Amino acid sequence: MEWLTVIKDAIEYMEQNLLTVTGPEEVAKHVHISTIYLQRGFQVLTGYTLGEYIRNRRLFEAGLKLTQTDENVSGHHVSGIRGCGFLHIYLAEGKRL
Repeated sequence: MEWLTVIKDAIEYMEQNLLTVTGPEEVAKHVHISTIYLQRGFQVLTGYTLGEYIRNRRLFEAGLKLTQTDENVSGHHVSGIRGCGFLHIYLAEGKRL
């Protein structure tokens, strides 16, 4: 299987399971490749680790949802949107980006 196809399949899987994907091992199992090879290839081709990609996408989706609602949103709700149970982690990641 070509690297571009593997990376494309990995990205599609992560996008479809954005809030539930548990990590690189799950993605590697889905695309039938070693975790270490997937992580290396993904970073070479995208410039991001799998973990960074997942975190950044979840953070983006959370921000998008926040801008599209007029409701009063609690910290628990915000952190739950992106699959993170702690508001301080959500805020730290937002500052880091």
